[in-house]
Amino acid sequence: MHDPAAIMAITDPDIFTFQKVPLSVIVEGEKVGNVFVCKNLERESVNVAINVDIKAAQKRFKSIFSKADAALNKRINS
Repeated sequence: MHDPAAIMAITDPDIFTFQKVPLSVIVEGEKVGNVFVCKNLERESVNVAINVDIKAAQKRFKSIFSKADAALNKRINS
């Protein structure tokens, strides 16, 4: 659910709780790609989703896919 949640954080930000946090990404070694809170206060903070209204997210997810399913069925049956 991470990819749909990332999209919903953009399209439906009201169902998320965000916090500004300075982050850094590991670019070498075994942990490459991991993100961690940076203690360097000079680093610019970014909005991080720290909570989601699960019921609202599930409702939105189902709504999107039911519309897509209906559109596909319409194309198939036309």
